[in-house]
Amino acid sequence: MAFQHYMPASFLARFSSETETEPKRKRALWVLNKRTKNLFCANAGSICGVNDMFAVGQPHDPNLVDQMWSGYEPRLYDALDALIARRLDALEWLRTLVPFVSALFVRGMDFDNRFNSRLESFAPGLAEKLSPDNINFARLMEWQRLRPAMISASWDVLEMRGILASSPPIWPMPRFSTAQRAKRG
Repeated sequence: MAFQHYMPASFLARFSSETETEPKRKRALWVLNKRTKNLFCANAGSICGVNDMFAVGQPHDPNLVDQMWSGYEPRLYDALDALIARRLDALEWLRTLVPFVSALFVRGMDFDNRFNSRLESFAPGLAEKLSPDNINFARLMEWQRLRPAMISASWDVLEMRGILASSPPIWPMPRFSTAQRAKRG
């Protein structure tokens, strides 16, 4: 079974107070379990994922859907640094950040229910006949469909520093300590 992330580990690593640990997926993060209210430390590679979440059956490679994310994930951390520093070029934005933001809408655990609800609205009973493979391939189609919307959208970038980066978290936390806002179009 493969542990497959619905939130990229390289993105989660940005929320760590560690800056030197490599690979970035090994960086420590504070995690709060909303159900148990348990606060614990874990590395970015071990959270926000589910075993075989994107797995598909034969005759396909079981990791086919998960491998699609690897087209942008290796460059994600550096592309976000470049975005914040206002030195991101259009090609890297298009190759890395557009797919990343688009994928946020299809990688989540809520996609199955949202997709099935859409199907039920025009074809009652169809959703219950679908296999997990159908839904996982629909993720990829939806991911492609969302990219033009992300390209034409106006992007707002918010960078936060200060108490929000403290480890462990201090409760209650202020909304923002210091913030810089840059509008990207």
